Amino acid sequence: MLNLPIYNGLKKLECQCTCKHQNIICCNSCNSTILGGCCNVINDGGRQSSIIGGYYNEAAFLTRNSSIIGGCCNILDNNVCESTILGGFNNCIYHSCRSSIIGGRGHDMYCS
Repeated sequence: MLNLPIYNGLKKLECQCTCKHQNIICCNSCNSTILGGCCNVINDGGRQSSIIGGYYNEAAFLTRNSSIIGGCCNILDNNVCESTILGGFNNCIYHSCRSSIIGGRGHDMYCS
């Protein structure tokens, strides 16, 4: 699991430019995929989710049917379903369903 400091009440990825590990898909992440990129993680329970390219992106606990496409340091965190982050930097969708963030920097979406 990546180091996730608290930022405005939400976990945010700590970005770095060098990759210390490969892409990781953890246990109980059925039918999930990481295609390309570096240091991307699909954590425990990230079912039918994908990360396509980019680096330091994370689909965290209980992310379902959701995607991160490119970008850096984006996170789908805690019970996110049918949601997408399309590029950008340091964006977060937290505990939300059928939500999208398209590009930009530092956008947070939660409980929608």
